[in-house]
Amino acid sequence: NAEASVRHSAESGGNVGAAAGQTGDYTTVGARLTYNPPEFKNLALKAEYEQDLKESERRRLGVGADYTFENKIKLYARHERLSSLTGPYALATQPRNYATVIGVSGPYMTDGQAFSEYRLRDSLDGRTGEASVGLRNLFTVAEGLRLSTSVERVKTVQSSGTAALVNSTAITGGLEYTGSPLWKGSTRLELRTSDQQNSVLGTVAAAYKISRDVSLLGRGTIQATDNKGAAPSDSTRSRVEVGLSYRDTESNKLYALVKGELRTELSHDPGFTLKRTLTIGSAHFNYQPNRSWTFTGRYAGKLVHEDAGVVSNSTVQLVSGRMTVDLTNRWDAGLVGSVMWSGSGFHDRRYGLGAEVGYLAWENLWLSAGYNFFGYRDRDLTGADYTDKGFYLRLRYKFDETLFDNSRDLPLRGPSSGAAPATTGAAPTIAAPVAVTAPAPTASAAQ
Repeated sequence: NAEASVRHSAESGGNVGAAAGQTGDYTTVGARLTYNPPEFKNLALKAEYEQDLKESERRRLGVGADYTFENKIKLYARHERLSSLTGPYALATQPRNYATVIGVSGPYMTDGQAFSEYRLRDSLDGRTGEASVGLRNLFTVAEGLRLSTSVERVKTVQSSGTAALVNSTAITGGLEYTGSPLWKGSTRLELRTSDQQNSVLGTVAAAYKISRDVSLLGRGTIQATDNKGAAPSDSTRSRVEVGLSYRDTESNKLYALVKGELRTELSHDPGFTLKRTLTIGSAHFNYQPNRSWTFTGRYAGKLVHEDAGVVSNSTVQLVSGRMTVDLTNRWDAGLVGSVMWSGSGFHDRRYGLGAEVGYLAWENLWLSAGYNFFGYRDRDLTGADYTDKGFYLRLRYKFDETLFDNSRDLPLRGPSSGAAPATTGAAPTIAAPVAVTAPAPTASAAQ
């Protein structure tokens, strides 16, 4: 199995010393190979390489293998060498990094996994090793009710220089309910403690089907972090979203979503406190009068309140629209426009205008390339939309509750397997460097 990739990333920031404000743009190409020898069907050999197009010394090389025994126990190992490349987006501060992981995992009970890993990485203090052991479990409490738990202990087993040993423990628990045809919900709590930091992360989500066409959606997240050390600090972030979705199930032509969101951020550093409250309201619609034409629109507004010793308030509003037409069964073309302004009046306006061409790579999976002739950026309102000036790629996938029911969805797709996606619950598409679009038409597809 062979895969090829291209990646572009932009980095900006730095607020200490001479590095403040530095920026950089990077483009890389990569390849990944996976080989299963015929004589060893349970063995998988993997190799991966990524190269920067501008700086030849920036590259990433990875090799690995895993073997699955008949009793489902898996033995795996991988090693990576990174030269000024780290993670999916950023560059490393060190010229070279090495990371090695060797581990074994397997079932010790029904829906229960035990794992043990040895991790070796190259950091500023030299070669540092970590030993990790943990359990992952899934329990069926009742019909439609499942409990998931996990525990992991990480211990530094070797360190050089003056760097302190870092040991951490993580415990998670979650509940998921899918037993009712009218509502579904899930919640999860993660506790993590280490020698340097303690953190708590909690999430909750629910969907309730009011009628055949209308669903009520809700989601909440809270994260609290306590940093230890000579200059201790702490931060708390929360996010609550409530939405009402509508889909005309008779004709499958109109889909709409109205939602409200409240975000709060509170951080305490020595001598500095920041409070930020963000309130966002938005309305979305997607209208497909026939198989060839699709119209989407969106209105969003936000109110920002910040207190960092000096109180400031601001309001921003945005209106955007997109028109898409099918040129053939596999090709389409689109035009997108938007305007954003601040204040109570139509002041400080910024416009966006772009065009794109899309290709049906697989059923319900579209790959589009576009260009914005002019644009702007707002981290809160634009979301996953790409509104900056320049080229972008957009990946969108359309699905609903019929995704795994091929026979029921067949009449909607039409006789040709290569035809464009039919009007089965289309949602407002999302333009982004790489983004995935998914509607939430009913409670069964809310997550």
